[in-house]
Amino acid sequence: MLHLGCGLDTRIFRVDPPQGVEWFDVDYPEVIELRRKLYPSRDHYHRVASSVTEPDWPAEVPGNRRPWWWRKG
Repeated sequence: MLHLGCGLDTRIFRVDPPQGVEWFDVDYPEVIELRRKLYPSRDHYHRVASSVTEPDWPAEVPGNRRPWWWRKG
């Protein structure tokens, strides 16, 4: 699951995805740093500190699986 522009959304904890789902929250570095302070880490949960307009962030997401995308307005 790719959650683009995640902000302080807590969807990862509310949805509680099953085993086998790798979850990637992507947002600006300042936002990801705040998420690290506020929210616990968990298995299969990854934080990507980058603007989605930067060309390098997809390298942090494994390319061997078909992703689901989530973004909101």
